[in-house]
Amino acid sequence: MRIRFITAALALAAAGALAVPTAASATPVAAPTTANPVLEEHGVAMPSVGSIAPNYTVTPEGGGSWTYGTNGPNNTVYSFFYHPSRKHGSSVQNGRGLMARSPDTAGGATAKSSITKTFAGNNAYYRFVK
Repeated sequence: MRIRFITAALALAAAGALAVPTAASATPVAAPTTANPVLEEHGVAMPSVGSIAPNYTVTPEGGGSWTYGTNGPNNTVYSFFYHPSRKHGSSVQNGRGLMARSPDTAGGATAKSSITKTFAGNNAYYRFVK
């Protein structure tokens, strides 16, 4: 019985049925067109966390404050980016390839984006725009 289970699991894995979706294997989502082209966009892949809810705050090279992570109780992945003077934005993508993108935000305000998280393949981004 155990050999059959292992054989079946190997067959499913080979067929890709047990593979965890990643941004690379997800159906791409076209980025919305905006009047202001993106100057720079930076991001990070988040670790597979299950029910753990990590939260990170960093100061990007271009200044400002970027907070990103997952929120366990709300089942979301989020990206909040504040810059005091530059126009900016944030976006997130989950392992299914679904993306949420904040509108371009004026300096002095916080750009916020969030989406339902998946077990793996969650990504958070911030951007500067012209």
